[in-house]
Amino acid sequence: MTGSETLYASPQVRFIASRNLALAVWRDTPTIEVLREVTRAGRALAKQHPDGSGLLNLFVSGTPRFSDDVRAEVLKIARDATLYPLGIARVFLLSGLAGVAVRAFLNTATLVAGPSSRPLRAFTTLEEAAAWLAPKLEVAGQRWTSAEIVSLARAHLPAGEAAG
Repeated sequence: MTGSETLYASPQVRFIASRNLALAVWRDTPTIEVLREVTRAGRALAKQHPDGSGLLNLFVSGTPRFSDDVRAEVLKIARDATLYPLGIARVFLLSGLAGVAVRAFLNTATLVAGPSSRPLRAFTTLEEAAAWLAPKLEVAGQRWTSAEIVSLARAHLPAGEAAG
């Protein structure tokens, strides 16, 4: 696997890039400022990879409390087809009602945002998400295997978090 670079880190998220793949490890509900920084980092990745990039979102912990401004920003991001046009995989490693609440919120935001040209899918295991996302990332000479994606994600998971 090639190297990775942390583009943004806060108590809520760690946002990492490796080649044309962004990895977001979510530990808590973001603030509007956090969402804007993650979007800024996603745009920087898009400029580095004009043929396309993808995103692997890992939801590992936290309390889902979404303010109105965060809800509005999530909709704005969901409507921006220039971010991660190759695909977005969401992996819900967050258990119990918190996991259900986060998944319901994101599914609702996706539906409200309307149709999108980019592929998007939710998973409960990292391995399934990596297998789905790897072939989508293979553009402009990029080569990904699901094992590389799993390795990258596990290297950035908080200690003690299950990876699927």
